[in-house]
Amino acid sequence: MKKSMMITLLTILALVLLFCVVYVVKAGSMKENFTYSNKAISNPLMGYAPAATEETVTDDVTLLYVDITWRELESQEGTYNWDDIETENQFDRWRNEGKRLVLRFVLDYPSDKKHKDIPDWFYNRLSDPGDWYDSDYGKGFSPNYSSEALMTAYEKAVQAMGERWGDDEFISFIELGGLGHWGEWHVDSTAGIRQLPDKSIRERYVTPWLSAFPNANLLMRRPFTVASENGLGLYNEMAGNQKATQDWLECIALGGVYSETGTSLIAYAVVIRAYAVVWRNSVDFSQLRVSHAQLIRYFLTLALQTRFPTSNNSQLFEQSITTDWFLMR
Repeated sequence: MKKSMMITLLTILALVLLFCVVYVVKAGSMKENFTYSNKAISNPLMGYAPAATEETVTDDVTLLYVDITWRELESQEGTYNWDDIETENQFDRWRNEGKRLVLRFVLDYPSDKKHKDIPDWFYNRLSDPGDWYDSDYGKGFSPNYSSEALMTAYEKAVQAMGERWGDDEFISFIELGGLGHWGEWHVDSTAGIRQLPDKSIRERYVTPWLSAFPNANLLMRRPFTVASENGLGLYNEMAGNQKATQDWLECIALGGVYSETGTSLIAYAVVIRAYAVVWRNSVDFSQLRVSHAQLIRYFLTLALQTRFPTSNNSQLFEQSITTDWFLMR
């Protein structure tokens, strides 16, 4: 009996030790002691990522940036230019040096010359492929993101990249591009470019990445609801710009309003309407000098003027949403 118990205990102990060894090896844990210094200390896989095309990087760099346009990836339908992309971005070198990559796939990259970043073979087969533009951002071509053909081809391209690069953690981060200039989910609508599509269509530029790169951390430039729903991260590439960074942080903290999708007024309206219900149920307006409707209109106008100071918010509000809608009549 005692011998049997001893064997059982030894077996359990051996399994525990094996688990610890496997866990430590898998996690790749590392211990380092620091002393006070004025030197900058590297934070692995965080912060500024130099371009993967750089010939020389400092020793503390652990993460490098790669952006790929669809035109570069698939200049001929069904044929992917893996060798050219991997050579230009030095995949073998960075892998051997223990570096990791952050990848962004782009369909519209403004430059100083007229061009398009989608392949010719795809552009030529569509009756409404998108919009040419020449704006303060530069020159380029904004695809018709609502095109079913574009979404299908985009999903196939993402799947192909996943089959090529998605099996390990060499590509540690994916900046979800696809939509907008530089893949940043915004367009210059003042240049005659149609706005970004609605939520159901935008999500189709996100979901293919979830299965294609299961080992990567997926990031979005702005806090759209799809990011929260899928546990995605957010990235800020304007960290050196105080105003842009403050706007980005406020957008995260306050939920964000995005005029380029055509839903900004409604987004604010929904928030104010929620408050309206609370006010209606908890405030005795007979004791106040303002009516329920006046209070709602005041707060909505104030919110709109704060967020969109250069637009005629009151007029837009009058044209789009009635007070009765807020009062839930």
